[in-house]
Amino acid sequence: MKNFKILAIFFTLIVFSSCGIFKKNNNINNDNNNNVHNYKSVPSPDVLIAIDSLSANYLDYNSLTIKFSADYLKDDKKSILKGLLKFKKDSFIWGSIRPGLGIELARFLFTQDSIKFIDRYHKEYFVGDYSFLEKKYKIKLDFNTIQAILTDEFFIYPPKPIIDDNLVGYVLSDSSKNFTLTQEFKVDTSLNTQEIKFTANDYKIKTNAAVIGSEKRTLTVNYSNFKTINNQLFPTLINSIFLNKDKSLVFNLKYDKVILNKEAKPTFKISDKYKQIYFE
Repeated sequence: MKNFKILAIFFTLIVFSSCGIFKKNNNINNDNNNNVHNYKSVPSPDVLIAIDSLSANYLDYNSLTIKFSADYLKDDKKSILKGLLKFKKDSFIWGSIRPGLGIELARFLFTQDSIKFIDRYHKEYFVGDYSFLEKKYKIKLDFNTIQAILTDEFFIYPPKPIIDDNLVGYVLSDSSKNFTLTQEFKVDTSLNTQEIKFTANDYKIKTNAAVIGSEKRTLTVNYSNFKTINNQLFPTLINSIFLNKDKSLVFNLKYDKVILNKEAKPTFKISDKYKQIYFE
């Protein structure tokens, strides 16, 4: 169970951390400095141009292999993780989590419609769908959202198709080629806000900040240490800071090695000696 919480931290911080959308373009026309466009019935043309421009700068890949290291600080207690991620675009995300000694602690597999997790230390496993994340952690996620967060792509929160009708309400502002996309959205009766910041020199998201719920939980995700991979810029450091009243959690995910288009297979076998766990 403890190791499942590690997996939850791994994804809810990165995912819930990037609770939103991000994108923008070189050819955005502004009537004046710091101009803000907001249309009630149709999305702003500048917002649409922004999304098209950012999507043009996505990492181009069919498969992706990432060796990572991570640490998280909760209540002044620090833990360190290492592991491996494998992606087949729009198909699966496979991961292996290992502590400092290199022995596999856990393995997970995300597909379009399922979540699978093996806790090797406790000899337990979980099989379910994305609805469990909402039931247990009050977070609405799907496969495409998780993939977008981990590969620095645009997405809408709560998860929706990226079509014009779902982009109404986003506002684009700029100041000296520093751009911000802002939205307010409701989950149940709670009003939430989100800001995504990026610059005109590379059209890569730099910060994604959200205030969630009536209790004003604050989550800030910073993308940095961009490196050129196959002539494409890609962030290799993701820093997430979660604040809730008097509690805080800081999560750092570092991509130590990134390989494009190496064949990725989701090796995932559950021992019949393991016990299945359930979450209500």
